[in-house]
Amino acid sequence: MFPCLTLHLKLLKLHLRLSLAGAAALALTSCASYEWGQVHRSLPGGYHKVTIPMFSNRSMESGIEAYFTSALIQEFQRSEVASIVAKDQAELMIVGDIMGIAIRPETPVSMSSISTTSPIGAVLVTQYRVISRVRYRAIRLDNESVIWEDVLENEKTYPAPQVTIPNLNSVNALYNLSARKINIEALAKTVSIEAHNRITENF
Repeated sequence: MFPCLTLHLKLLKLHLRLSLAGAAALALTSCASYEWGQVHRSLPGGYHKVTIPMFSNRSMESGIEAYFTSALIQEFQRSEVASIVAKDQAELMIVGDIMGIAIRPETPVSMSSISTTSPIGAVLVTQYRVISRVRYRAIRLDNESVIWEDVLENEKTYPAPQVTIPNLNSVNALYNLSARKINIEALAKTVSIEAHNRITENF
């Protein structure tokens, strides 16, 4: 009986060792897969200290340069690819230039199709499209050479003010101004993510 018990214990120990070895191999494989799945990002030239001055703004939309500048700074702070520092401490400067913001009315609807009291030929715009065009440059501060440059375009739509038929002439003009600013700010965040990913890709 005792030899059988001894054999059973040996088999149990062997099974336990094999199980532990399998678990360890699985853990290593999982870790390796996780590491392989990570995208290594760095700035061109391998710089780690960056300054991002206020963007220039050549559009007709005043004040939006703060949206684009802040969004790009926040993206670098989130990713920790580089430290955002003052210009006198930086190795690289990322310069942004808002080349243009276009606001285009879309999907017009003839008012005569929804109201018999509207003026002849009156048209109601149901949404607007915001299109941005921004140039980004990475400049070495030791010799002021441009080592990376790209122009990014992006767009976003938002609904136009809703008009009720009895108050056809009482559209709140402030709505469109507010909605335009909100959507330009959201667009700035989207463009900044793309700019960050492009400038830190494959270096």
